[in-house]
Amino acid sequence: MEILTDAQIAELTADELDRALDRLRALGSRIRAAEVKVLREVDRRQIPLGDGMRTLEDWVVGRMDVRPDTARRIAAVARADSADLDRMLVEGAVSFDRVSELAKAGSTDPRLDLDIVGLRSLLARQKEFGRAEDLDSYESRFLAMQPSLDESAWKLWGRLPALEGKIVANALEEVADELPEAPAGHRESRAVRRADALFLLCDRQQPDREPSGAAVPTTVIVDATGGPTHPKAWVVSGPRIGPATLERILCGSPIDVIARTSDGEPLGIGNASTAIPPKTRRYVLARDGGLCTVDGCGSSYRLQPHHIRERNSHGDNHHANLTSLCWYHHHVVIHGRGFRIDPGSPPYRRRLHPPDRSGSDPPD
Repeated sequence: MEILTDAQIAELTADELDRALDRLRALGSRIRAAEVKVLREVDRRQIPLGDGMRTLEDWVVGRMDVRPDTARRIAAVARADSADLDRMLVEGAVSFDRVSELAKAGSTDPRLDLDIVGLRSLLARQKEFGRAEDLDSYESRFLAMQPSLDESAWKLWGRLPALEGKIVANALEEVADELPEAPAGHRESRAVRRADALFLLCDRQQPDREPSGAAVPTTVIVDATGGPTHPKAWVVSGPRIGPATLERILCGSPIDVIARTSDGEPLGIGNASTAIPPKTRRYVLARDGGLCTVDGCGSSYRLQPHHIRERNSHGDNHHANLTSLCWYHHHVVIHGRGFRIDPGSPPYRRRLHPPDRSGSDPPD
């Protein structure tokens, strides 16, 4: 097939572009058909074992320079050794993704009236699911949590049985629906709202922690070389944190701050301090009528005082420098996305400054 130049592609009509994609898809299917036949012979001769690989999939990852999930799909079609599936690929009648789904399910009905998602759903419903599969589904449940090397982010993944998974999904969707809309100009995917919902569900299990003298303070080490807008900070026996997380800790937790120079010498050691005294906290919440003061919000859910002028910008704990925010606006919008309270906005209709991505100091 002739490879079209950019200029030739630009001159094609919409119908011609559509037909060009059909021809390319058919060509891709035929190439995969050839690869599958070669890999079938590679597997028959056990070449991967001779090369020190555990499986054909591992061998394919290295030899064909593809992702592990792609290698698994190619190997599955090769092992299916189905004349019908081979014919579909050689004729270019269907895509390789459709054939790989059929191979995984042991089916040869391409169901061209369904898209790939619909086909996968149909094949899953047709799959046998007896007592053994039910028990295996339960026994294979797990939840994995992996921090990045500097613990600045966490990756979560896992597997749940049908009933438990549905309960978790419903709970996350319900809480996600409760969250207010994102600020103007900031779209949120459903996946982002589920992530916020998961944290909120876990946070609900923690009793409201009013700081007290008996509380164990968080100890943070801050490198003085980072500057006020790019502090290099670590929680002792914990992760490295960025400016937004440091602000969140300063906003509501008892904290020891240890500053140090570039050579590691302590520059100054602060006494443990409580960000907002309990009486001040209660006064601010009562003063604001037990409602979030962000303009248009008015939520009363898990209200928290927030510094109008941040602690690391020399803001103090005086009640005039505090305003009441709901959990969403405090945790997600302010500390998560980096919005700032407009200090000039009315006390009960607080407006928000969008985040400054330049790294400069926020406006006063």
